[in-house]
Amino acid sequence: GCELRGQIASSGGEAAAVDIANVGSGDISVYWIDYQGGEGDYQNSPQPLAVIQPGDVRSFDALVGYAFTVADVYGNCLGVAQVTQAANSFGYAGVQ
Repeated sequence: GCELRGQIASSGGEAAAVDIANVGSGDISVYWIDYQGGEGDYQNSPQPLAVIQPGDVRSFDALVGYAFTVADVYGNCLGVAQVTQAANSFGYAGVQ
């Protein structure tokens, strides 16, 4: 959950696939938590890795050990997704 935000960092392991679904009514932003615990995209930019619209699913290439923060349009944390296996699926509800 969000209590892990700021307390974890990604580590690298085996290749993995991550699906993140937006099951709510507003957009959600996905941020990769880097190896130092910072949030952004894969190029170390503070921008989200992706913005997912309601009803959509985005797939990401990742590594076991990666972590992602999912936030609503207001920047409120909806959850922290941790990649623990080769195939991972998560769902979050964005609000308008």
